[in-house]
Amino acid sequence: MNEPLANQFDSKYPVADFTKGVFSFSKEEQMRVISLESVIQLGEMAKMMLNNFVQSNCLPRVNLRNSPDVGILYDSAKGTFTVYSPRVWCSSCNVRRAIKELKGLMYCENCLPVPAKKK
Repeated sequence: MNEPLANQFDSKYPVADFTKGVFSFSKEEQMRVISLESVIQLGEMAKMMLNNFVQSNCLPRVNLRNSPDVGILYDSAKGTFTVYSPRVWCSSCNVRRAIKELKGLMYCENCLPVPAKKK
């Protein structure tokens, strides 16, 4: 069982208001559930492969770079992809979205200089 998901359900359906029952699948049901879970996993793998393809092939073609702060939506039926890219990049790493200005330079959360401690 997916423990984080089980915890979410336990929070969403508290025992004070809901009765929790655990039941077993029949052999036939279990085989079907396992095969459908495999399809879900294949779909997730295909989604990752598609994301990697768009990031490594399509973004460079339109002179954009991949970053954890870049959002990409694609519509294969229309033949388009929409990219949400930071307007300001970090002056230090040049990889993440800048969020704070310090002494005329913009920094991401990871690269913000740590102020020196006074003695």
